[in-house]
Amino acid sequence: MKKILIVNTSKRRNGNSYALSKRFAEQLEGKAEVTVFNIGEKDVRACLACDG
Repeated sequence: MKKILIVNTSKRRNGNSYALSKRFAEQLEGKAEVTVFNIGEKDVRACLACDG
């Protein structure tokens, strides 16, 4: 079975990108193993130049 990763970078949960990625996942259900990764839901911060 195919594996598909959908990456959504929008921070707006009710926005068009979120709705589109959700719709893609629904359409592919049963045809492929789909994982949706919503970066907007994660705590992503800028580099602090910590040399770590």
